[in-house]
Amino acid sequence: MATGSAQETQNFVTLKGSVELIVDFFNYSLNSILYQRGVYPEESFIPTQHYGLTMYMSKNPEIKKYTDEILPHLKQWLTEGKIKKLVLGLCDVNSKEPLECWEFRIIPEETPTGEIKQQGTKPLKDIQQEIRNVLRQITACVTFLPLLDCVCSFDLQIHTTKDAGGEGWGDVQPITIQNAQEVQLRSFSTSIQNVHTFLCNQVRPYLKNAIQRNYVAAVKPSRIQLKCSAFSKCFKSFQPLTRFVTTAAEVPTIQQSKWIGRWLGTCAGMCFGAVVIGGLTRLTESGLSMVEWSAFGERPPMSREDWEREFEKYKQFPEYKQLKKGISLEEFKFIWHMEYGHRMWGRLIGAMFVIPAAIFWKKGYFNSALKKRVLIYGTLIGCQGLLGWYMVKSGLEDRFHGEADVPRVSQYRLASHLGSAFVLYSLFLWTSLHHLVPAKVMEVSKGAIKFKRLVHFSKGIVFLTAISGAFVAGLDAGLVYNSYPLMAGRFLPQEWLALTPKIRNFTENPSTVQFDHRTLGHFTVLLLSSVWLLSRRIVLPPRARYAANALAAMAWMQASLGIATLLFYVPTPLASSHQAGSLVLLSTALWLSHELKNMKYIPK
Repeated sequence: MATGSAQETQNFVTLKGSVELIVDFFNYSLNSILYQRGVYPEESFIPTQHYGLTMYMSKNPEIKKYTDEILPHLKQWLTEGKIKKLVLGLCDVNSKEPLECWEFRIIPEETPTGEIKQQGTKPLKDIQQEIRNVLRQITACVTFLPLLDCVCSFDLQIHTTKDAGGEGWGDVQPITIQNAQEVQLRSFSTSIQNVHTFLCNQVRPYLKNAIQRNYVAAVKPSRIQLKCSAFSKCFKSFQPLTRFVTTAAEVPTIQQSKWIGRWLGTCAGMCFGAVVIGGLTRLTESGLSMVEWSAFGERPPMSREDWEREFEKYKQFPEYKQLKKGISLEEFKFIWHMEYGHRMWGRLIGAMFVIPAAIFWKKGYFNSALKKRVLIYGTLIGCQGLLGWYMVKSGLEDRFHGEADVPRVSQYRLASHLGSAFVLYSLFLWTSLHHLVPAKVMEVSKGAIKFKRLVHFSKGIVFLTAISGAFVAGLDAGLVYNSYPLMAGRFLPQEWLALTPKIRNFTENPSTVQFDHRTLGHFTVLLLSSVWLLSRRIVLPPRARYAANALAAMAWMQASLGIATLLFYVPTPLASSHQAGSLVLLSTALWLSHELKNMKYIPK
């Protein structure tokens, strides 16, 4: 706690120290009320130790900026004795109706000559104890208050004298609540300034009685009468001018949040389906059957003449000339429909995203953070479609002239296309979980924080292993060595560094690419098994423990699918299941990471 002079080291505060104590108290009270009343979601607050209590401070950058702007004004006006009351009002965003007011009325103690006292006579320890009691009672009051079941904003009004200046402040009418009851809470005094706390709310009668009984039990009746008398005398001759700064805490209601979660969860499920369909398209060698692309979709051939015209286009490209020469029209129809289905599924994802997004945006379901995410997600969907065509174009180019060349898409572009699909799916799933099953705030030990970091690392390794699998698919590297655990009786394949420069082997040599994917697979299983073992040694919420168990089980299942795919020479059902399994494994890692995201270490 900052102090004003050397005298404060003797446990007595000066006017400057008194002002800083009050401003500090108000800052923590403001954040505590916003947290306790649910104006902002739990995960937007960080627990911290202050006054021997666990307080929750907002990590929202807008709220931080807001408080950073107003606190200097508070300090100046408190020092000059120009503030009589601070009012925090909670209002319904839609109706603008005030629902609740928390008032902090400030009475300065004056010297016999009428000036503001500069030196206090009360020990700092006693002041801090009184502040601690007020903060505790503010938290306790929430138990008796009705839930705020609407989207709320908060207004801060500062009642000042008419000569109080300050840029960005304006005159408004005081916040009033119809048919409200006023309840006086605890007070504290620095012996220079006195702060009285009041709650104004349309509360049930038992709330007022419960809080008043608590207050009277803690303070002598004569002291209450003395303070109230001084308070009334001060305010009879004071006509405050209300000045305010306001900010709206735009948070979706519970029902709105559930709809947003269901919508994004559906988009995530459709992305999962797109990955599976894309894998089947590649495994059936159908991806190069459509040689043209349109942003808004292609009309399928409707007659035999249309089909023959489309078939003739396909015959002009390398895949037909070198790989599928002589296939029948019926065989062409099958591979064409596979690719067409994959493309139309992608466009359906776009429609499923854009239409509800426009409706929710218009209805005001999105706050500023969600609006930014929605714009980013929409951009990624558009880029994914363009990247898919860019990948297909690499297989239509006239560049396959070697004897061993097989017309296929670039493994680099395939890995980029699959990787971006995984990223988009992860973003959809993560935000959906945030709205449907929000994680709880947990105060944990250092060991649990290290476990959380390990889970984040394992999530990255799962993603990296999946991308290495894209290189295996792009080079058909799964058909090179179909034995396990050795590769033709060797740990390292004989030609694993056959290409020059050597760095090319890791992305262009099928033997090396398969070896890399095997190695990453082994490491992933070992890492996720370690995560599971460590999860048994720390205290975790039930959902997080289920996620840790599912992650370990899925790791072993995915490894088994990979080995079976290899040993049976990459049959389509097993290969498709293995690709889908990688996305399930990533989903489980995301689930566990989500459950741990609000872990906070609080030093004892």
